[in-house]
Amino acid sequence: MQTLPRPPSAKVGPADRLAAQSAFAAACLDPARAVPDGAGPAEAGERARRFGVYRNNVVVGLTDVLAAKFPAVQSLVGEAFFRAAAGVFVRAEPPRSPIMALYGDDFPAFLAGFPPAEGVPYLADVARLEVLVLRAFHAADAPPLTAADFTGLTPDGAARLLLARHPAVGVLRSDWPVTALWEMNTGRRPLGDPPFWQGEDVLVTRPRWEVEVAALPAGAAAFLARLDEPAPLAEAAAAALATGDGDLSVILHTLLAAGALVRPAAPSEETHP
Repeated sequence: MQTLPRPPSAKVGPADRLAAQSAFAAACLDPARAVPDGAGPAEAGERARRFGVYRNNVVVGLTDVLAAKFPAVQSLVGEAFFRAAAGVFVRAEPPRSPIMALYGDDFPAFLAGFPPAEGVPYLADVARLEVLVLRAFHAADAPPLTAADFTGLTPDGAARLLLARHPAVGVLRSDWPVTALWEMNTGRRPLGDPPFWQGEDVLVTRPRWEVEVAALPAGAAAFLARLDEPAPLAEAAAAALATGDGDLSVILHTLLAAGALVRPAAPSEETHP
């Protein structure tokens, strides 16, 4: 039996495909946009109804991602307020990466400028703390330094010891008692007023298996800031003492106990994607 040739079909190039995908993604988050061509049955009314259900599911799904990432924020403002705010954010800031653990890193900045949240001035900092907690959870492992690593070093040798921050370390400098607020709204301590309504520097790290959050002593945040890039102990100590109220022995004891310091990897030990 003779096979009839297929009718020629229009080829869709990469640029056209990308444009169609971009239009579809934009329509998922913007009810004012027309339903994309090819999204459902030919009948316009039925297509719009079905796409409306899909559009709602997209927003609900992304809102659920934010709720899982910011449980303390949701606890502070209530589920209804949180989901309304998250819905505004989702429509304005769609995901830019397929890695959902990264989605919402801009949510704290959004909350800081969100007029309905003005009555909760510490909300954005609690959200910033929750971003650091999730980052610490997913950070790379690294053996932390301990006090034993300093045994036998001369004062000059200790001063020249090259230090780096543990990959899981995050630091938040806040005008609010965010550690207590976060703990109370994640079930880690009973609800109530924080013991002190004052600002604090907060350390987030994961030296072993669990993420740890704790207030830092004076000068420790400056010490860690100097270690954004590996630096000798003497330089980090100078940055801490320059704040005027840092106690180096307290700072080192706190950071070593928290597993916040590591030796920088040698070039041959570095991994590349």
